Amino acid sequence: MVNKRGGIPPTVMLIAMIFIAFFLIIIFGFGSYMIGKFSEVLDTVNITYGSYSFHSIYNETMSVQLSKLKGNTDMIGISVLLGMILVMGFVGFLFRQKKAITLIADIGIIIISEVITVIIQNQFLLIVNSSDLMYEMFVTNMEKSATFLMNLHIIIPIVGVLIFIVHYASINKEPEVNPDVY
Repeated sequence: MVNKRGGIPPTVMLIAMIFIAFFLIIIFGFGSYMIGKFSEVLDTVNITYGSYSFHSIYNETMSVQLSKLKGNTDMIGISVLLGMILVMGFVGFLFRQKKAITLIADIGIIIISEVITVIIQNQFLLIVNSSDLMYEMFVTNMEKSATFLMNLHIIIPIVGVLIFIVHYASINKEPEVNPDVY
């Protein structure tokens, strides 16, 4: 499974993508929830020091930034996930090779990735359906990222086959050595 440059086949990155996508969506979901709670708590604080009111200063400055960050968390998550797909395609192109043994390994990795994807999706569904708070956090606030994760069983084979095609169908970079020429 190790290629001649000492690395691993690019399709192995599919398994990493599944776990990264799962944990990234979970972290961004909880981050979005915590930003909302933090904003709610700071909005209730009403401290006045001389002519300065913490509540009015907060509403003019930090409240706007926190609401924009919470609103953009979903797009940040989906951008990172799509960026991972582009990087995998790029790596598949850079480390291309034509060995039959890694062909079989890559097909096996794509199949294993599909099985892992179904397991991760079921775990995500358990988390989302565990309470109304989780449902609101992921389905309402992070709709695009949650949809991406729920469609991962379709995305992973497509990305795997594309990486597979780019990895094996492109022209090999190294010139062939002719044993007759000294």
